[in-house]
Amino acid sequence: MSYEIIKLKDENGKLQPFCCRFGMNTLRLFTSMSGIPLNEIEKIGENMDLDTAIKLAYCGLKDGHRKAKKDFTLSMDDVADLMDYDIDSLTKIMDVFANQFNAMIPDDSGNGKGEASPKRPKK
Repeated sequence: MSYEIIKLKDENGKLQPFCCRFGMNTLRLFTSMSGIPLNEIEKIGENMDLDTAIKLAYCGLKDGHRKAKKDFTLSMDDVADLMDYDIDSLTKIMDVFANQFNAMIPDDSGNGKGEASPKRPKK
């Protein structure tokens, strides 16, 4: 599984590229940080609070940059600030999560289910 490039606005309103990925390492980081067990990840969208959403976004961006071999210097607070600058940033990140996470879950044949929803065009 690779990473996706998403464009999010910075504090000046300029679109900046960010690498985003939700693979096993991302889930390892997230479960360690959040305390949510792996067997409950499928239900994460039910009643997710803002703190959990920011942790998930942070882990996806951090691991995307690791996979792309790019520096990632943002803190959790910086990721939350991105959401102030770009109201759609959380939606963009969660779309990547939904698509990549659902592709990892095996169907009855043992293959990944594929994408949860059609891919959004990259901006």
